[in-house]
Amino acid sequence: AFNVGGLSDMVPNDTGWLLPPNDMDSFIQTLLYLCQNRSEIARAGGAARIYAQTHFSISRMTDQYIEIYQLVVPDVEPSDDAVVF
Repeated sequence: AFNVGGLSDMVPNDTGWLLPPNDMDSFIQTLLYLCQNRSEIARAGGAARIYAQTHFSISRMTDQYIEIYQLVVPDVEPSDDAVVF
């Protein structure tokens, strides 16, 4: 992917390849490299899966939403009998 917007915050170095924006030479070289080194695709894919499971799990995302809500409405505490989907 091209390193634009917030992708550098979402794609750690070992989970994919971020290339300079609009640098087609880098894009082509990376594609050629990956075609010749397919094990790198599997390695990065495995690392990406682990990253996603640890950083974006339901429990972690829920905890982060609760933190945000508590910042917005600080006097409300989560209830043990809250509905969980």
